[in-house]
Amino acid sequence: MKARISQQTSYYLKMALSVVSLLSLVVLISILTSSCTNESRVRSIDFYSQDAGSAWRVYEYSFSLGDSRQKEGSFEYRPGKSVLLAAPHNPFDKNTGRIVKDLCQRLKDISCLVANDFRLATNNSYQHNVNRPTRLNIDNCDNPNPWSNVIYEEYARFIEDGEVSLYVEIHGNSRERSKGFIEIAVKGIDSEVVKSSFVGYPTKVEGKESLFYRASEAKKCGSLAVVDQAVHIELEKKLRVIGTDEYNAMLSVLESGIKRLSSSLGS
Repeated sequence: MKARISQQTSYYLKMALSVVSLLSLVVLISILTSSCTNESRVRSIDFYSQDAGSAWRVYEYSFSLGDSRQKEGSFEYRPGKSVLLAAPHNPFDKNTGRIVKDLCQRLKDISCLVANDFRLATNNSYQHNVNRPTRLNIDNCDNPNPWSNVIYEEYARFIEDGEVSLYVEIHGNSRERSKGFIEIAVKGIDSEVVKSSFVGYPTKVEGKESLFYRASEAKKCGSLAVVDQAVHIELEKKLRVIGTDEYNAMLSVLESGIKRLSSSLGS
């Protein structure tokens, strides 16, 4: 009798262990599947629109998650000539998208590009740098992120397909020590030419003054790596308050600076 009970106990124990093992396996598969899904969400540009009478094209960029599609960001692009003016971090760098659009109203012939929302943290997204294949404050050029790389490749395609001879990238910062001047990092252009192009507001130009924002990663593996001549412009917070005298003055400085620089380079 005891032996039979012992056998039954052993049998039920084995069954219980089997059930536990099976449940554990199901949970593990679920976790792995979820992890895999999170690392390989299908991203695509699945919407394109162009307003009647507008030269701007809008590309909605989203990913699939289960049966739903969720927007992650968008590109707004106006094709033009060989100068490309871009804002990769709108609205994280506040009003940089508006700055690009306002300048493009004045500079009718140039190409313009605004990337929206990719740097905004949500429950389903990382803060992508867009102009390089990394996430904000996480990755670097030696260890890029696969998701960020896909977004960067889409962004870079606008640059490469446009046969850009001068690339101008607009950024914003709130760094205390960067107040009072515009910082301009440079690639492939004489610093003196850049310095003499952007006048009317104090500037610090790479190669002539010490800079904090040198666009090192963008030069190594990002947007500035795919062009021969570029300037990376950092604007302090007060210059990005729309409608103020400082804002309007900044637009004039950048407008005339881009014109001078483009003319000097024959772009």
